[in-house]
Amino acid sequence: MKSRGWYLWLVPGLAPLLVRPTWSAWIGSVLLSAIFQVALATTLLWPELVSPEIKNFLWLAFCAGWITGVVLSWRFVRTEEQRATQRELDDTYPQALHAYLRGDRALAESLLRNRLRRDPQDVEAALLLASVWRRQGRLRAARSLLSKLRKVERAAPWLFEIERELEILDQLSTAESEAHRASTETEENPTSQPTSTADVEAAVSWSPTAKAA
Repeated sequence: MKSRGWYLWLVPGLAPLLVRPTWSAWIGSVLLSAIFQVALATTLLWPELVSPEIKNFLWLAFCAGWITGVVLSWRFVRTEEQRATQRELDDTYPQALHAYLRGDRALAESLLRNRLRRDPQDVEAALLLASVWRRQGRLRAARSLLSKLRKVERAAPWLFEIERELEILDQLSTAESEAHRASTETEENPTSQPTSTADVEAAVSWSPTAKAA
């Protein structure tokens, strides 16, 4: 709407009609236009038809209606833009989840990052991104993201999932430490088998889209 020009806001109801036509916007525009025409006619063409008090009332009604119409039009357009943005976000999450499930983690990460740029408090996107980073071996980045996420008020319904994911990260970190320690002892004890990150990760199942009951 900004690119279409500021002059659209001079006519209350015009901007909403261009975004999403509604009866309320159309009726409001017609009524305000009618009041303006009557006030102008009684002031310039037939001033003797009505008293000065009525003229003043008509102009006051027009001014009040114009200001109200501009405010309502701005709120309507802003709400519609937010809904459009939310629809775009809703469309990208299934794509990111599908990419994650089929193993295309680069695409999933790109889609999730775009969502979080638009809405930094998108809990589901942040949870899935942390899972992507975990599977990429970026444990510190995943832990940092989850630590920040659990402080967000909107994340309250997902606290169980966040804490569980943090536990998985702890297990993976422990497994990596044990694997590293075991690798240094292979020469002394070649029969030892270090615990791998994949073994620990496979032992714990987690759904990135599940919500706490």
